[in-house]
Amino acid sequence: MRCSMCGSKTKVIDTRHSSNNEIYRKRRCVECGYEFISMEFEIFLTERTIENWNKCERKRIKRMQK
Repeated sequence: MRCSMCGSKTKVIDTRHSSNNEIYRKRRCVECGYEFISMEFEIFLTERTIENWNKCERKRIKRMQK
């Protein structure tokens, strides 16, 4: 995962699991030292979620090319 402040790689410091299958990870940027928490959760793949994911990825790629 990338740092939201400087865009460098991050390192996981701590991991916690919740009762409803969510995972919280505390991360620290290796460059600037910024700390933040990310949340991961399970999604069920359907045709619609795959289409939405691809749509978001195309938008992200276009933004990066500018």
